[in-house]
Amino acid sequence: MPRPRLQSPSFCSLIFVLLLSTLAGFAQTGTLLRGSNLRKAPNTSSAILENLHKGDSVTLTSTRKRSGYYHVSAGDGTVGWVLAKNVSTSGTSVGSGTTAEKVAIACPAAITGAEATITDCPETGCGPSLDPNLNKQKNIATDNDAPVDKDLSFLAALPDPVPGFNIGDTREKLTTLGEGQMIRVVAFALVARKGSQESCNCKLAKPADTDNHIVLVDPTVTKPTLAANESTSQTAEFTPRVRLTHPKLVGADLQALIAATPNQALLVRVTGVQMFDSEHSLGPFHLKRNNNWEIHPVFGLEYCPAAKACTQGSDANWVNMEK
Repeated sequence: MPRPRLQSPSFCSLIFVLLLSTLAGFAQTGTLLRGSNLRKAPNTSSAILENLHKGDSVTLTSTRKRSGYYHVSAGDGTVGWVLAKNVSTSGTSVGSGTTAEKVAIACPAAITGAEATITDCPETGCGPSLDPNLNKQKNIATDNDAPVDKDLSFLAALPDPVPGFNIGDTREKLTTLGEGQMIRVVAFALVARKGSQESCNCKLAKPADTDNHIVLVDPTVTKPTLAANESTSQTAEFTPRVRLTHPKLVGADLQALIAATPNQALLVRVTGVQMFDSEHSLGPFHLKRNNNWEIHPVFGLEYCPAAKACTQGSDANWVNMEK
């Protein structure tokens, strides 16, 4: 009886190398947008394996989410689960570019009903042409990072457009410029406007389901006005997802406070996430402002009452809008 022939070691080695190369080609990398727990299982009651930090890199074993978590390998090789909303993914295989361009995302059936709310809208938003990476950045709903105090001029000095960044790209280039960090700035708020129907909010139209756009100008400006200073302003935004847990961050209420000031300019201290509005930077519709770096979403706003002195580094006299 003839003996079965075994493959030569060189042939087996070749197969092994090709297999590794194929797997490597599908590896996905991600960057932590904020501090996160690496867990043993994809739920909040599971054991914490280690604490990951903002800016840490992880490797995704799959781009498929389970219960809102990615299965990842941390930098030290520990494998576990991390909240997907806390990870900015490359979205491409290793060795390729990172441009995804705009995509179509079908709206869930619940969005079409008269009783639809922001809770029915996915974090990517929905619509025929959108940037899911931008929308996920806009739709951050929680962030427990301690804020870093910045002057409004910090945002004004950032590059716009960002060299090498295109609509639909993953946002690592923006992270290196500070996108995703929690910042706190002092500025004059000149107006709080109701936002329009946007893909990030699934084109919902009720005030509770739309953003509010707040025009901020440098606090050193004497008697600022919209006519004279909006072109050099920065934007902050209240969002409906943050409003689910911060129900008093309402644009109409802030506008009432602004209107009650003698010069229609309210000194505020705003805490929120640094974000680059790449759609307005690179798209056809440009807003009247200095550049497209925003505080978006806002997680806290304090205002300075009339006849009081308020400074960025002291809590004295500031009034929390949510109290």
